Amino acid sequence: MPEQDPARRAVVTGLGAIMPIGNDFPTYWSNLRAGVTGTRTIQSFDASAHEVRIAAEVIGFDPATVMDPKMARRMSRFIQLAMVAFGRARSHPPDIRHDLRI
Repeated sequence: MPEQDPARRAVVTGLGAIMPIGNDFPTYWSNLRAGVTGTRTIQSFDASAHEVRIAAEVIGFDPATVMDPKMARRMSRFIQLAMVAFGRARSHPPDIRHDLRI
């Protein structure tokens, strides 16, 4: 196995989430603890021609409100979600015990 350069590693010391059960970490964590499901009827496209019509979609997330709209148009949806979640994690204070109520 090749040696890894420690300078090339990434460590994120914050919390960020954009999920079907919450578009920010506090909402996500609260809904996760409450057992809320993110599975629902597909809303982002007409699924009537498909056998399966349920999914765990991220709804209510508009990337143009949190990043440059021109840049958002150039990104795939999953990249938009990852970039925003990372940005929130990077700026979130790392008080894990308080945030998670452990």
